[in-house]
Amino acid sequence: MRTVALATVRVATVALALIACGKQDSPGSTEKVREKGAEITQELAPVRAFDHYLDGFHVMRDDPAMKLEAHHYCKAVSEDLTQCAIFDGNAANANLIGIEYIISESLYRSLDDEEKASWHPHNYAIPSGQLVMPGVPAPAEKAALAKKMNSYGKTWHIWDTGHHGHIGANRDESAAK
Repeated sequence: MRTVALATVRVATVALALIACGKQDSPGSTEKVREKGAEITQELAPVRAFDHYLDGFHVMRDDPAMKLEAHHYCKAVSEDLTQCAIFDGNAANANLIGIEYIISESLYRSLDDEEKASWHPHNYAIPSGQLVMPGVPAPAEKAALAKKMNSYGKTWHIWDTGHHGHIGANRDESAAK
């Protein structure tokens, strides 16, 4: 019964959105209607599960002179594993530029030496203030980041943010250790 009620509310909301947007003669209003309808009716549970935001700086492994601000939207999979989608900004027009997996020290220790070479420690970034949680009160930020101490990240940059106009990186631009 609850599912039917939610579906009815969604249909009514979409209808109101279509009516409201239909009164607009602005360019792109059809696209706006389509986007609002999708936003209201589609299930975005995997995206909404990303529940915390980290802002840090990445140095490219192949080009240490290239540094960029990396906006991480993350979710904890377990105590030992966090997944992050990385963007080049924190506004609606930000580009998805990479992903990062963050693992605990105990998981890192279980890796073979060849795999360990692909991971970078976070112990410098956290105490130096290069990894922060914008908008989070200082005591809560300190407690949350303390849980990331002794963690390691493996990052793949897939968008060539340093050279605007290019579609993608065309290569793995992993963050440096």
